[in-house]
Amino acid sequence: MILLADPLKAVWFVVFLLILQQVEGNLIYPKVVGKSVGLPGLLVLMAVTLGGEAFGVLGMLFSVPVCAVLYSLYLEFIKNAQPQMPASAETEA
Repeated sequence: MILLADPLKAVWFVVFLLILQQVEGNLIYPKVVGKSVGLPGLLVLMAVTLGGEAFGVLGMLFSVPVCAVLYSLYLEFIKNAQPQMPASAETEA
């Protein structure tokens, strides 16, 4: 409808929508989804990008929950890991 009324305004409208979509997809979405699932925004962005590249739309949908589970397992592993001294340090002490 804008194109029929004023073609120049239609071009600016399309440019505005493209910029808005990029900001929402790359900045806002990872922050919001990251906070809701407990992931840093960068991991959400990486998960969606890699999932989409590997498996398309279904990859985008399932990559964030899979990444959240893997991130939780990683945090638990790090939290429960006991610092182990090398065998050579035990004999010297």
